[in-house]
Amino acid sequence: MKKGDVILCPVFSIANIPKTIVGEVLYWELVTKQGQYFLRYRVSEQDLGQSYEEILAKFRLFCTGLSVATIGHFWVQDVLFNEDLKPIWERKKIIELEVDREVDSDGPKPLTAKNFVSGHNLTVWIAKNYPRVFIYHALGLFLLRSSFSSEYLYADVLLNFFKIVELVTYKRAKKKPGLGIILKECKALKITVIDEPEIREFYKVRSRDSAHDWDKVCPLTRRKALECKMWADELIIRDMLDRSKKPDVSLKFEDSPQGAAIIPKFINNKLKNGNAS
Repeated sequence: MKKGDVILCPVFSIANIPKTIVGEVLYWELVTKQGQYFLRYRVSEQDLGQSYEEILAKFRLFCTGLSVATIGHFWVQDVLFNEDLKPIWERKKIIELEVDREVDSDGPKPLTAKNFVSGHNLTVWIAKNYPRVFIYHALGLFLLRSSFSSEYLYADVLLNFFKIVELVTYKRAKKKPGLGIILKECKALKITVIDEPEIREFYKVRSRDSAHDWDKVCPLTRRKALECKMWADELIIRDMLDRSKKPDVSLKFEDSPQGAAIIPKFINNKLKNGNAS
């Protein structure tokens, strides 16, 4: 692995329709080759000495940010290619995964360039503020996508996403994220995807059924687990909008259903035509 090498990783989406999205301000780009979409990453000096397993982790972390930004579901295959589509590393799969369980009745939605950029921003925000979110979010999505999910396992799906709610709530309130604190922060952020009775229901499931499995776990629907995921996603987004500073870069989007390019316009109030400096 050398500085400047291009690494491609196949990317998949359930709730969004991918398209080509490239731009010099992006760490990851979205490209298509031979009918398959790939996340493209260019090896930096900081990557030298890392394993391909660690490079794959970068792609997976970005999928978390992108899934949160779109309130969708992105994941990558455990294989890396060079720019000529020659495999350079692969992890063998041991569990069959399902790929079409969360498609909306109206069909998947087109991925916008703005959502793609939001995925970048959220990846950085999560890494800086509550990095364990990457673990819980990926585990929750994996359990949803795995072929062994059931009405009894969905409580564990909910548990992973509820832990995200607790992490975000604690980061904001600096207090133990009990039910009252969670309700207060959700009200302050004007959460819309679920209401107070549902939050109370999820808190009960998290505290009794999934956290303490003493042969009393009640069946939970897939829909309820998904609602908890959407709640966690919205909470992260609204927390970032509430607490983060405005970005220095103003972007121009050349967007279409077939592809997009993202171009920096202003950096620190100065017009830039080339790379950020």
